[in-house]
Amino acid sequence: YKKKYLELKNIDANDQHGGSNDNYKIIKEIGIGMTGTVYLVKDKLNNKYAMKIEKILKNQSKESLKYDLWREIEFSNTIHKKYPKHFMKMYDNWIDKKCEHIQDWEKQGLKLELFDKSTQNYYKKLFNSPYCSIKIYSLIDLTLKDIYEQINDNQYYDIFIQCLYIMYLCHKLGYLHRDWKMDNIGLVKTTEEYINIFDTKIKTHGYLVVLLDYGGIIHEKYILS
Repeated sequence: YKKKYLELKNIDANDQHGGSNDNYKIIKEIGIGMTGTVYLVKDKLNNKYAMKIEKILKNQSKESLKYDLWREIEFSNTIHKKYPKHFMKMYDNWIDKKCEHIQDWEKQGLKLELFDKSTQNYYKKLFNSPYCSIKIYSLIDLTLKDIYEQINDNQYYDIFIQCLYIMYLCHKLGYLHRDWKMDNIGLVKTTEEYINIFDTKIKTHGYLVVLLDYGGIIHEKYILS
């Protein structure tokens, strides 16, 4: 993998992917993070997806496993093929070199002044960059954060078992997801009453757990500092 991505690192992402902002219409914002925002979008056939728009620097647009962007893409493409029930499918991704997206920290109550000078300068440079990464993912129905106060202990424990199983699947392939939290634990509604985990039937309570947010994924094959 490392050899493959090092060979591709000087290829512009727009030459590799056929995505375009014009193919999707934003319906509403559904999530926001430190460097990116997720929107509910639909294509020209009215199929709905999650669109993640993330500010990047120019050098990060060149494909290389040095950067979180390309690790996220590699992880998503690899693991969804093996375990589609528990990981989002990436349908498309591309780089927008004239991106007008504004990452609104005010919605999260964050201010640049809360960070040290070096971090402030990095985010100022990042948010002034005309480059964005845009990725199209499958949708989830809600997150554990949305319902954890309404579910009973048995439901919570069975969902937690699915989470542990997903951790196992990641580790089995050598990956580490470094941002486990309730709003990164997606839930997709299912009619399956049980899910088999190590030949044991675990109640779904109507939900399959789908791991979200792959930007912090690491693996020993990646180029790490």
